[in-house]
Amino acid sequence: MPWYVNVSCAQLHGQPSYHSELESQVVLWEKVEPLEKQADFCKIRAEDGYEAWLNENQITETNWPHNADSKLFTHPAVTRLYAEPVMNSRSVGDALTGSRLPVIDYKNDWYQIMLPDGQRAWLTEENFVELGSLTRNNIIDYAGQLMGIPYHWAGKTPKAFDCSGFTQFIHKMFGIHTRRDAWMQFEDAYAVGEHITDGQPGDLLFFSEKKDKITHVGFALGQGRILHARGKIKINSLIEGRVDFDAQLVEDFVAVKTFIK
Repeated sequence: MPWYVNVSCAQLHGQPSYHSELESQVVLWEKVEPLEKQADFCKIRAEDGYEAWLNENQITETNWPHNADSKLFTHPAVTRLYAEPVMNSRSVGDALTGSRLPVIDYKNDWYQIMLPDGQRAWLTEENFVELGSLTRNNIIDYAGQLMGIPYHWAGKTPKAFDCSGFTQFIHKMFGIHTRRDAWMQFEDAYAVGEHITDGQPGDLLFFSEKKDKITHVGFALGQGRILHARGKIKINSLIEGRVDFDAQLVEDFVAVKTFIK
């Protein structure tokens, strides 16, 4: 049987220990491939191909529920999972935007989902609002709704993001699956230009602090602006003299690329 993440968000570590560096995250019902086991840690390969270690209690071996509809949780960033389809019922956990959940029932504007451990829980219909088609405006509008969420190394959920976790998450929400790290996204994306203002809204701007490896990525907004995760999700200008101009970004700029064909 396949293995799935059974918590809203599990931390991935570089070594089989909670004391080792964080590298990435996986979310509820994300399918993982166990590769190796040490003590109570398991090395896994995530859906995006990333390999790292997590505590084995955060994954479980199970099948996707038979005949369940797969729905993408889109709103809000974090929600409680309810034992009954009423707001004052007890909580059985939480879920994060970006999780694809198995829906097994519907009642009075509530969806019932199955959890990997066999429990059942309820979310409101509002949690599954359609995001619209893949357009540059829709991508930027949705990404802009996450302004102010804090930066956290290895973060790839609306609880906290690092730079490439943010760009990966936004693409995922519109059906574009990218690899995890900024340098990986640089390798895989389509070339657009080598001037910092070449990008259209939704394209990616790549940066390197030492010019030997890509270390930062963010979304072009047009008009010389970038939406990115640095300290928090925020907008900076790339044109000197404008408000929120960031000279370091200009110095570190490498290229504009895109996953939008």
